[in-house]
Amino acid sequence: MEISIIIKTNNKQIYRLKVEKNIYVYKLKHKISEITGINESKQSLIYEGKELIDEKKIDFYGKLNKILKQDFVLKLKF
Repeated sequence: MEISIIIKTNNKQIYRLKVEKNIYVYKLKHKISEITGINESKQSLIYEGKELIDEKKIDFYGKLNKILKQDFVLKLKF
């Protein structure tokens, strides 16, 4: 199942991705790097005030907040 992810950067840019809900955060960072040019090692993904852990899957965060049927909005700091 795919989910829609909205990524908002600290310089006010907005990107949208569709990814599988069970993608690992580190793989998501790779996809973000492809569209933004921001190196994965420089990315910090924030969801509801918490930094996402590379070894966790995105659906881990969705299960905590029961939002996988809605847009998943992340802040990207670099």
